[in-house]
Amino acid sequence: MRIRNKLSIQFTVLVASILLMLFSLIYYASWSQLRANFYDQLHDRTVTTAYIYLEQDGFSSDLYAAVRERYVRTLPQEIGQLYDMENNIAFIEASDFVPYDEAKIEYIRENYTYPSYFTFSNGRWQSAGIFYPDNQGDFVIIVSAIDEIGRAYLANLVWTLVSGYLISLILLFFAGRFFAAQALKPIPKILSQVNQISPSNLNSRLDIRRENDEIGDLVRTFNLFLDRLEESFKSQKRFVANASHELRTPLTSIIGEIEVTLKKQRSTDEYVEVLNSIRQDTFTLHELITGLLNLAEAEAEKMHEMFKPIRVDEVAIEAGMLIEKKYPGSKVIVNYLGINTSGDHFIIPANRPLLFNAFANIIDNAIKFSPDNQVAELSLDASKDTILFSVKDSGIGIPENEIGNIFAPFYRAKDAVSFKGYGIGLSLVERILTILKGEIQISSVPGNGTIVTVAFKK
Repeated sequence: MRIRNKLSIQFTVLVASILLMLFSLIYYASWSQLRANFYDQLHDRTVTTAYIYLEQDGFSSDLYAAVRERYVRTLPQEIGQLYDMENNIAFIEASDFVPYDEAKIEYIRENYTYPSYFTFSNGRWQSAGIFYPDNQGDFVIIVSAIDEIGRAYLANLVWTLVSGYLISLILLFFAGRFFAAQALKPIPKILSQVNQISPSNLNSRLDIRRENDEIGDLVRTFNLFLDRLEESFKSQKRFVANASHELRTPLTSIIGEIEVTLKKQRSTDEYVEVLNSIRQDTFTLHELITGLLNLAEAEAEKMHEMFKPIRVDEVAIEAGMLIEKKYPGSKVIVNYLGINTSGDHFIIPANRPLLFNAFANIIDNAIKFSPDNQVAELSLDASKDTILFSVKDSGIGIPENEIGNIFAPFYRAKDAVSFKGYGIGLSLVERILTILKGEIQISSVPGNGTIVTVAFKK
């Protein structure tokens, strides 16, 4: 079902329910008021009957009927009846009479002495009764009538309410469709604009004509999504282009060396030299492919690996020991700042292989860019809410205008071109820290070294 029709039906059902309750209340209030008014009239008739027949001793039933017909407005099909102490009918106003249960007559006699009165229904008749003591005797007076006017009024009211209700339903449905169409009017245009967006024009954005409603929020959210998607596509294109270039270099070198070697017969020493060169290029290619796989796996870990409690300091020290083995003669100095190394101060939920990979890349850079690959200083600190891991080196440093770019895949600062590497390490570190909810900051002075600080919230 389309949203416009759904909103129209929901709007119609809601208002129809409210109208039904309102019309029912109107009918009930009218019925109650008419019923109360008619009982009041019946009560007045019982008092009139008592006054004329009992208080005026000389009145006969025939004379009372004449007086009532000429001077007193009667009710439709009114019948007044008087009962003596033996519950015999002492006076009948009409040729017919309404039969009453003796128990009801006794109930009126015992509980409703004039001016209080008792009202009740008896079939299609409505009745009012009083007990009236008099010098002629004590009588129960009951007057009955049929509220023909009230019934006609209620029938007309029902017809009016039902007709108005049905007409209102029709008007409500079409009004709901109209207002729903007005509210959803921008959606077809938005859909048209969305259908025109493709990978070739991700820079396109939806127009925001309605700033302060839900559709405006939807358009803004979709535009933000397009911003992220466009940036992701650009990053992917850069990654593919850079990866293609970086992979092409060692492959071209290997192919070239093989082709040159095969052009003529070589000596054993020459073949050994060529094979060593190919092995080096193959090792370089292996490292590059490993780095690319690590980048891909970092995203996969986010979806599939469960975090476990890990001691950050232990992982950092193990990463430092690995880098010391990689660079013989290097030294990673570990400092604990302001806290006891025991206890749970350094424990966070994390994925150990990812955390180890991030620390190893940071320490590797510190050693690699230090003079003669000698010393990197590793500092660990923990407070109630935060764990800090920082690595300081005394290397070439990073120019301030290049710090913002160093996390891009395959990006290398101008001063770092002469050093071995592919520009993958810090990009991998950033992705891992995003997964582990860590934050990284880099401060550097060209020629005086770099400090990399990683913070984890507990």
